Amino acid sequence: MSRAARLLLLAALLPRSPGSSRAGASAQAAPTASAELVLLNGKVITVDTRDTVAQAVAIRDGKILAIGTNDEIRKRAAKDARVLDLHGLMVTPGLIDTHCHFDETTVLYGLVLSEVVNVGDALELVRQKVAQLKPGEWVLGAGWDESKLAELRYLYASDLDQVAPNNPVWLLHTTGHYGVANSQALRLAKITAETKDPPAGTIDRDSRGNPTGVLKEDPAMGLVAGLIPPPRHEQKKNGVLRMMADFNREGMTAAKDPGIEPERWDIYRELLGENKATVRIFALFLGGTTLDSARATLARLQGQPRPPSALGAGMLLAGGVKMFMDGSAGARTAWVYDLWFRKSTELEAGNTGYPALEPTRPGRRASSFSRTASARSSPARMRIWRCGTATSTRSRQTT
Repeated sequence: MSRAARLLLLAALLPRSPGSSRAGASAQAAPTASAELVLLNGKVITVDTRDTVAQAVAIRDGKILAIGTNDEIRKRAAKDARVLDLHGLMVTPGLIDTHCHFDETTVLYGLVLSEVVNVGDALELVRQKVAQLKPGEWVLGAGWDESKLAELRYLYASDLDQVAPNNPVWLLHTTGHYGVANSQALRLAKITAETKDPPAGTIDRDSRGNPTGVLKEDPAMGLVAGLIPPPRHEQKKNGVLRMMADFNREGMTAAKDPGIEPERWDIYRELLGENKATVRIFALFLGGTTLDSARATLARLQGQPRPPSALGAGMLLAGGVKMFMDGSAGARTAWVYDLWFRKSTELEAGNTGYPALEPTRPGRRASSFSRTASARSSPARMRIWRCGTATSTRSRQTT
């Protein structure tokens, strides 16, 4: 029996495309409403306050009307209702991913490095891609993770140069907080040993001070990423649709997309209008690192419904604005008190991470952002990313 068969994830809980008003009205359906889909003989995990396990479910317009015994639910079925006998299979509520950068454009159009287990395998994928391109065209990929590599180290420009001497390469790490460029890409970005680290970013360097190709956090990554021709709008749209299909396949029905640009919001709106949205999205907009950028983002959200109000019968919520107080543990850029370990037994001299907000007292600045949102009666709410231990203690001292 397949994995999908062993664990039946309730298809009716997947959000319907909100093309008609029925989906919204069904949430207020009268107790006597007839079910168009009935599931019988199951083990229905309700996740209610008593952890009830029911036997059957009645569904209409993608919404649950009732749970109960087989006999109780049969009485709720319309004459032409579809009836599924689960034969004891488990049914769960739709699952929610509370932190997912909702995009698989790279899966469709770039290199997928999430299954790579050594440096040589990664280079082989790059080599194969280069063979399909003209000199000067970009090689893009994502998903590598040094903790999965047999060598237990970063990918470096010196590695990529072996297979891509004439094509710029940019491979994003699985965390999204750092990536690696080859020498061709570094030259295009004019990154040299003399290039200073940008504020709240890191240009990784070897023992002689030369860039290794690894760039950490958006200010540094942007030096290269900003040169890459962006995917076409239709490609980005396809990347969202691919993610929705994968969510549906796994019984995932909703996600928080933390840190979107305006175009992603436009894509979500388009998919709603085309009746193609099958995952509920709670979106947070990137607010930048300054008070001015936060105000500009808040201004763009003024016309959007304030949660819990939403677009498309609950399918799309403008959740607020996301700010970063620091970096990430994976990149060793989270702001902490003690030195980060470069390896399991080797400390990274001078590195305790750093704040991302301006000025250097991010707690006071984060408080200013929140007051700005409140004072303007904004439909948005501030969401502050804090990863390192120093962000919480120091922000309390400065607010």
